[in-house]
Amino acid sequence: MIYSTNYHASVEENPNPDIGIYPNPVENFLTIHSEKNINAWKIISIDGREWMNGKNASQQFQLDVTVLPVGIYFLKTENGSNKFVKSQYH
Repeated sequence: MIYSTNYHASVEENPNPDIGIYPNPVENFLTIHSEKNINAWKIISIDGREWMNGKNASQQFQLDVTVLPVGIYFLKTENGSNKFVKSQYH
């Protein structure tokens, strides 16, 4: 048997071109930017739990994601959604 231990902790770069998020993976602050104003947003974990939400009215802002456990999340807005990874570095 052959086993592989090559795991990658990254996600597809910018799957929704209308919304940019970085850095990805993120540890502390996630920067969001869009060509259009983002009025409302949600962060949802891969299991469907809503962890954060808010209202904005700008094209760029930062979110403090330090409260999120390590995992895979989706940023959902009226302009679409993007996936990101919350990581923890030591």
